[in-house]
Amino acid sequence: MSHWKPKYLKQFIAGIFGYSVLIPFVMIAKNQEYLSLTTKMLIVMIPIIPFILAVNALAKNYREMDEFWQKVIAESFIWTLSLTAISSLGLGMLQLLGYVPRVSLIFVFPYMISMLGLSLLFVKKKYLS
Repeated sequence: MSHWKPKYLKQFIAGIFGYSVLIPFVMIAKNQEYLSLTTKMLIVMIPIIPFILAVNALAKNYREMDEFWQKVIAESFIWTLSLTAISSLGLGMLQLLGYVPRVSLIFVFPYMISMLGLSLLFVKKKYLS
């Protein structure tokens, strides 16, 4: 059984697609000198709206999953949180010493999605074998 209900999968994909489509506009708008700082701040925050819709679809889908998939997803999120925390702490410690350049927070989300994908592969394999 798939762990995504079609209606929630469509909402999730639409939210992530909307977020992805709006990011280039943000990158263009941030460099426009004729826009006020307030306007730039509002434009930069717009992609968060479809992202919130995607997260909402994810939460609704999780509530409707069977117990097996809830267990797999929950354990995957725990691994993702742990890997992100360990990586952040390690990177932060190296940055304190000046060995590693500062990394923008905008890269944390793609990192977490990557870790979630890897975690899902390993956790699912553990339970299905």
